[in-house]
Amino acid sequence: MTIKTDNESESELPLLKKILNYKREKNQKEPVKKVSLFQLFRYGNAFDFTLMIIGALVAIVTGMGMPFLSIIMGNMSQSFINMTALIEIQSDSFPLFVILYQVFKDGNESVTFDPTILNYTTDKFSDDVVDKVMWSVYMGAGLFVSALIQVTCFLVASENMMHRMRKAFFKSVLRQNIAWYDMNNSGTLATKLFDNLERIKEGTGDKVALAVQFTAQFFGGFVIAFTYDWKLTLIMMSLSPLMILTGVFLAKLMSESTSKEAKQYAIAGAIAEETLTSLRTVYAFNGQNYECQRYNKALDAGKFNGVIKSAYVGAGLALTFLVMFGSYCLAFWVGTNFVVDKYMDAETLITVFFSIMMGSMALGQAGPQFAVIGTAQGAASAIYDIIDREPEIDSYSDEGLKLSEISGHLTVSNVQFSYPSRPDIPILNGIGFEALPGETVALVGSSGCGKSTIVSLLLRYYNSMGGEIKLDGHDITEININSLRKSIGVVSQEPILFNCSIEDNIKFGNSDVTDHEMKTACRMANAENFISSLPNVRFYLFLNF
Repeated sequence: MTIKTDNESESELPLLKKILNYKREKNQKEPVKKVSLFQLFRYGNAFDFTLMIIGALVAIVTGMGMPFLSIIMGNMSQSFINMTALIEIQSDSFPLFVILYQVFKDGNESVTFDPTILNYTTDKFSDDVVDKVMWSVYMGAGLFVSALIQVTCFLVASENMMHRMRKAFFKSVLRQNIAWYDMNNSGTLATKLFDNLERIKEGTGDKVALAVQFTAQFFGGFVIAFTYDWKLTLIMMSLSPLMILTGVFLAKLMSESTSKEAKQYAIAGAIAEETLTSLRTVYAFNGQNYECQRYNKALDAGKFNGVIKSAYVGAGLALTFLVMFGSYCLAFWVGTNFVVDKYMDAETLITVFFSIMMGSMALGQAGPQFAVIGTAQGAASAIYDIIDREPEIDSYSDEGLKLSEISGHLTVSNVQFSYPSRPDIPILNGIGFEALPGETVALVGSSGCGKSTIVSLLLRYYNSMGGEIKLDGHDITEININSLRKSIGVVSQEPILFNCSIEDNIKFGNSDVTDHEMKTACRMANAENFISSLPNVRFYLFLNF
């Protein structure tokens, strides 16, 4: 049997057509929510913020240190120029050169021969080069240490924050009422727990340190360039606004595409989990092809957003390099004229050029780091929405009447209910009955008539939409949730054991239960023979039957 979905033709649309329709579809989708930058770090404590402040200060030192290498390069370039000039002077053409210099020096200001070069020696050249090399070694060692410190500080702080955030997220997920789970797929929640938290970890760790470092390097490079020659610096900066606007715009688009990609892959993960956990049903209806089509469709949607993100990354790098090398061409063209006109020397030109180059490269490198931080802000929004959600039925609440013991008098009066996921379909419509202490009451009816729903309402998985349920004369909405559920034992049609010993599974209901009480409960549940037949009974249950 082959099952074909109605949307199969949509999934087969060429990728190019999807890309052309992307802008039109984008305006119809929900905007990607983000948390503020400060909210992104809300799970940091005083120690974490101290580490991040230290890391940020050291990152600034690292970033500012990089452009200072341009000063060393400029000085070293001047040393090589002086040595080259000295070699030319010491050649056979030197006497003719001196005569020409004496003839033209008064009448032509474009002659730039510097007589002080005659005092330059090979020993002085060697000393200058060694001095610059040693300065480079010292700065390299210092930058190595500072880079190590900044990354370590931010990674340690990020790990601490993520540890708290994971605990808060998992606790909040377990706190939610069952109605919320009906509206949220468990596979999507698992993806949020691992994928989104990993994105937040990236956006609060070393990427922040690198963003601070590259930002400091950008400003440091331009400060040095302005200090040496402001005219050439302004000329080279004429194309910088285009680079900045392009980087910010593409970073925003990248963040949105990344969030949409993660959402689509979360849907694909939920489909895979749903299929694998219900594999018998899939086989029974020969639905393998149908499930494959569903999964492939979700993957195609994620792939499409991934391609869009890749296009943004490529366009961003292309435009960045285009503007960067365009400014380099402009700098050498104008700088050469400045040197010829004796407005500046070669040392100043080299220093300004490399300062601007390092600053511009830092700006290009900072863009992806800020994009990662923006992605983390989008991922944090989905996580914080769950953490901050106040459930209608709070299983962690200490409010309400705590029952010391119950007799078991249950009264159900005119109860009405519809599931939140299907509010237009009434499940219970005015049902009522009474169960006295010691009685055995059976609810009989067709599938979907509300038998299990009554048990769910009794355990307060949901709140009824009308009527009331009383236990020993107390409305169950007035009873403490933990006390109510601890007083009621439920065995579902398909019970699930957690991956631990049977003893631990039994103790989930009452952690203070004794060994004798566990044995008695197992016998009453007709589970004694089943447990005794296990191949390693002591592994599964540390009791001696």
